[in-house]
Amino acid sequence: MPNPHAGSGAATARPDSLPNPHAGGLPGSSTAPRAAGSVQFSVPEGWIVQVPSSAMRKAQFLLPKVEGDAEDAQLVLFHFGGEGGSTQANLDRWADYFVPAGGRTARENLETTTRTVHGMHVTEAFIAGTLDTSKVQGMGAAGLRDNWGMLAAIVETPSGPYFARLLGPAATVSRWDASFRQWISSIQHAN
Repeated sequence: MPNPHAGSGAATARPDSLPNPHAGGLPGSSTAPRAAGSVQFSVPEGWIVQVPSSAMRKAQFLLPKVEGDAEDAQLVLFHFGGEGGSTQANLDRWADYFVPAGGRTARENLETTTRTVHGMHVTEAFIAGTLDTSKVQGMGAAGLRDNWGMLAAIVETPSGPYFARLLGPAATVSRWDASFRQWISSIQHAN
């Protein structure tokens, strides 16, 4: 999937490998498989595993910010059984988190690709711009956040779709782009 921010996030993540004391988690390891619901995956280096903040969240990670960004990014893996809406409905909803830009609707600015991972259909999406936090459940205070990005994926498993959503400052999201795709490639159905 093309990423207009690829290469622009030249800054690196925090050099320390210690967990953020406010994150409630531990750094991940790409060699340690982890189970979440009916899937399992490897956690890329540098990701901080968090305790999911709700039952709908099957996994939750903090991805450390790059120098110059004010906030870390957060990745959440959701699963609602066989429910959760169609792929297109979710893509549209996620695109609508962002303010239209460049004379195009937010949905027109959403870049999508599809691929197969371990026999499962995966739809991936990318968008960047101004995030309207009032449209994102669980984001806290409503407001606009300029220069934010989102990477998302819908993995269609035999147990129903899993929805992965990475939100954060655009440079930080760009920094973690490759490891997000690596993580999606590692997802396997466990049952």
